[in-house]
Amino acid sequence: MASLTRKTGFLLPGLAALALAACGAPSTSALNSGNAPELKTEFTQDSLIDIGNQLREDGDYAQALAFYRRAQGSDPTDYRSYKGIGLTLDAMGASAEALKSLSRAAIINPRDAELQEALARIALVDGQLDKAQAGYQWLIAQDPTKSSYYNGLAITCDLSGDHAGAQANYSMAIGLAPANRALRNNLALSFAFSGNFAAAEDMLSDMQDTPRARQNLALIYGLAGERAKAEQTALLDLPMAAVEKNLAMYDTLRRLPSRQQAAMVLLGHPIGKEAAALSD
Repeated sequence: MASLTRKTGFLLPGLAALALAACGAPSTSALNSGNAPELKTEFTQDSLIDIGNQLREDGDYAQALAFYRRAQGSDPTDYRSYKGIGLTLDAMGASAEALKSLSRAAIINPRDAELQEALARIALVDGQLDKAQAGYQWLIAQDPTKSSYYNGLAITCDLSGDHAGAQANYSMAIGLAPANRALRNNLALSFAFSGNFAAAEDMLSDMQDTPRARQNLALIYGLAGERAKAEQTALLDLPMAAVEKNLAMYDTLRRLPSRQQAAMVLLGHPIGKEAAALSD
């Protein structure tokens, strides 16, 4: 996944399984560079799309945009070019521009699952929880075997304060992908948001072989008010100055409603009516 911006001072693991793009906005030159270089070789429409897809998967976003835009000019009715541009912009962190292109693609082909998952993900990050929930529910109805759909729906539930619903959906996702550590991490966090700290700690007890996993456990200790354990665990990987910052953030999180705890941990920012006050 592309990592989330660390706005809250500690590792933000929750959307690991969603493969969200980095939150930082790309430069204007990066966005505009998709208009160049001029592609002088003749390509079929399918080739333009296929090459664009490969370049996007390789992280060469400027070149990917160039091929997708060439395809768009060649056939403005081909939804795949709008989808490719949208997915590329989303990967670059330009979610507003991505949404425009993805929405246009969805008008042409509303049944493309990858496209609808991207739209649901953007809605989730933007705090449009009803829209995100509807999107993930539609995706699950189309294919109930995809763990990422249940994970997205579960995160939407956590952000809505429906932690029981979140935990049920995380469990469904884990049943489909039992080796996926990010899903187990998300379930542990959901237990913590709902105050079931024993279950949260138990879920992470055999996942302490990486710095990220240890810092997630430190976060759960912090949410539980076990400050000494949080400090001890965090110090395994972080310097004292960073640990002190995290401890202060844990204290702040503990005073928030559970849905805002989820928003701050999973997204890095508050959502809903309380967002303005909590951002001050």
